[in-house]
Amino acid sequence: MKAKYIIGAIIIVVFLAWGASAFLKTTVQYVSLDEAIKSHRTVQVMGKIDFAAVSYNSIRRGLSSPCSMPKRKTPWPLHECR
Repeated sequence: MKAKYIIGAIIIVVFLAWGASAFLKTTVQYVSLDEAIKSHRTVQVMGKIDFAAVSYNSIRRGLSSPCSMPKRKTPWPLHECR
C-alpha cells in the first residue's frame, strides 16, 4: 500500500516540475523600448497603443501603431507588431 502512495507522489512531483518548467519558458517579459529593439525574441513593451491609428501592412504582414510611453510626451511609432 505504501508503494502506491510513493509512486503517486513521485508522479505528481514530476508533473508539477514539468508544468512549472514549461510555464517559465513561455512567459514574456516587459522591457523598455530600447531593450525590445535590441532583443531577438518576443517581448512586451509597457505603453498605451492608439487603437484609432493602428494600420495593417499587407506586404510585411504586420501591424503598425504609435505607442505612448510613460516617460515620453510624444507617441513612439511601433512597426511590425505581431
